[in-house]
Amino acid sequence: MTQTTYNTRTASGRGFIERLKNAAGGLQSYWRARSNLHQLQQLDDRMLADIGLNRDDLTWADHLPKSRNPISELAGCRQGNIQSNRHTGQIKRCNA
Repeated sequence: MTQTTYNTRTASGRGFIERLKNAAGGLQSYWRARSNLHQLQQLDDRMLADIGLNRDDLTWADHLPKSRNPISELAGCRQGNIQSNRHTGQIKRCNA
């Protein structure tokens, strides 16, 4: 009986440790993405245009909910901009 109690506590402790690791990893990803967004904000307009973005896109990404990764969202917008240019000649903005 003592062994069963010990194993239950150990399994419970492992679950807590895993949840803690996942939370720490999520927080690290969040700060890395925000840091990358800040670096993009330091680029001039011409450099942003070269990678398919503009200031409005960065402002839009900066105001996304904390649960969304701004860099992943911008990558999707950039891909959308490239596809729009190929097919229509128009640029689809992230915040449009």
